[in-house]
Amino acid sequence: MKRKRYKFPVDSRRVRWVIRFFFCLVICTGIFLNPKETGGNGGLQKVDEYKIKALLVIRFAQFAQWPPHCPAVNPHTPFTIGVCGGSHIIPFLKNTIKKKQITIKGKKVEVIKLSGDETIKRCCIIFFSQTPKKRFDRVMKEIENLPILTIGNGEEYEKKDVMIILILKAKKKIGFNVKPRIANKCGIDLTSKILRHAEKIIE
Repeated sequence: MKRKRYKFPVDSRRVRWVIRFFFCLVICTGIFLNPKETGGNGGLQKVDEYKIKALLVIRFAQFAQWPPHCPAVNPHTPFTIGVCGGSHIIPFLKNTIKKKQITIKGKKVEVIKLSGDETIKRCCIIFFSQTPKKRFDRVMKEIENLPILTIGNGEEYEKKDVMIILILKAKKKIGFNVKPRIANKCGIDLTSKILRHAEKIIE
């Protein structure tokens, strides 16, 4: 004698919802894991990394203090962040600034890729990332003793005269080291709001 199988009632609306959900999940996963969009293996981690780095750069700009009569506090010019070398951070900076409607020192913020020496001195911040040595040395010589906050992306900048160095810590967390003496020499005060969160203060 065959036993009757119990048939569970099927909610057609719920089934359609589940099908749509998994269809969307497959499509979205395909988009976000596209190597062209994410930069290959580990691309999603890189996206998160540069989002955090962009936020840190903006926080540094908000908390640092510049001397009077310099581009950073001039009310008639934008607050300019220049990127020298790898430009991966640029879209994240622009998107964060636009989305959160960020102003710095009451000024509009612009993000530029440094393409020539004529744009260097209008910067309030210069972010170095994978910058060729000759280019780095030339820019640093051009801005020597000027009130421009310099940030290096990676531990290789610890031996160079930049004011803040972004580092990758354990478990892929991002931290930073600071060189307040170099900042003070250029008239920039990193303030306690930055210093107290630094992994290391390098004198």
